Amino acid sequence: MKARLKILVTGSNGFIGSKIIENLDPKKYEVLRLQKNFEPGVLNCDLLDADQAKKILGNLGHIDLLIHTAAIAHGQKQRKTHVDNSVNVRITKNLINSLGDSVSKAIFLSSISVCGLNLFSSSDVLAMYTQPVSDYGREKLFCEELFLRGLFDEVHILRLSPVFDESNLTDVSKRVIFPGMRNFKISIIPPPDYSFLHVSNLVDYVYNLTLVNNGGFWLHNLSDNKPYSQRKISNWFKGISIPIPLFLTFPLYCVSELLPYPIKQKFRESYIKLFKARYIKPGKIRLVN
Repeated sequence: MKARLKILVTGSNGFIGSKIIENLDPKKYEVLRLQKNFEPGVLNCDLLDADQAKKILGNLGHIDLLIHTAAIAHGQKQRKTHVDNSVNVRITKNLINSLGDSVSKAIFLSSISVCGLNLFSSSDVLAMYTQPVSDYGREKLFCEELFLRGLFDEVHILRLSPVFDESNLTDVSKRVIFPGMRNFKISIIPPPDYSFLHVSNLVDYVYNLTLVNNGGFWLHNLSDNKPYSQRKISNWFKGISIPIPLFLTFPLYCVSELLPYPIKQKFRESYIKLFKARYIKPGKIRLVN
C-alpha cells in the first residue's frame, strides 16, 4: 500500500488554509495542521517565537510538502518595523529555519501586490525582481526570496489576486463600498475591471500542485480567467449607488504629488486599485536558480 503524502499546512484555521485542508483527502494525505490558536489535535505553535517553532517543528521528521498560508493579511494592523523584521517575514524565517532540510517541496502563498502598481500598465509580469510600493508587498517579496534560499527541492510561489468567496467579500467590498459608509456604493463611470481569485479555484490549483513533482523553482500568477466589472460586483452589495465619473478623479491623483511621501504612496496605491482597470493574466514560469 502506497504511503500517504505528509503535508504540513500553516495557518490551518485561516480562510484559505482551512479551505485547502478541506480539499485534501485524509485517505491520500497525512495532513498536519499548524496554527497559533489552541485546538485539540492540531499543532499549536506561535511562529513568531523562534524557540517554540524549533521545538515543535524540529521533531516532525520528513515532510513531503509544506503549504505556507500563515500571515498577517494586507490591511491588518501591525507594529511599525523594518520589512526584514516584520511579522510576516519573522513567521516565514522561523518556519524555514525550524524545518531545515526536512521538507522536499514547498508552496508559498504570496500576493500580486509584490508587482507594485502603475497607473499606465497592468501588473501581470511574471518576474522575480519587482518593485512593490506597499510594505505588505515588500514583505511578501522578501518571504519569496527566503523560500528560494531554503533547502527545498521544489518551490512554488503563488502570487494571488485578492481571494474571495460568497461568504468572504472583504477585499471585493473595498472596490465598491465607501469607507465607513456601508449604506453607499461607488459606481465608477465607465466601470473598471478587476482581477479576483475565487477560493475554490485557488484550492483546485494547490491540489493539482500536490499531484506533480517537477522539481526546481516556479513562479505563478493566479487570478480567475475573466476580470470582474466594477458594475457587476457592485450588485453583490446593498446600498445607494453614487456615480463617480472617472475623469473627475484624475486631478486628485495629480494633486497627491504634494503629499508627504508615505501618505502619497498609500493614497496612490488605493487610487489605482479602485479606479484603474487591471487584469492579472494567469500564468507560470520556471525560475533559474
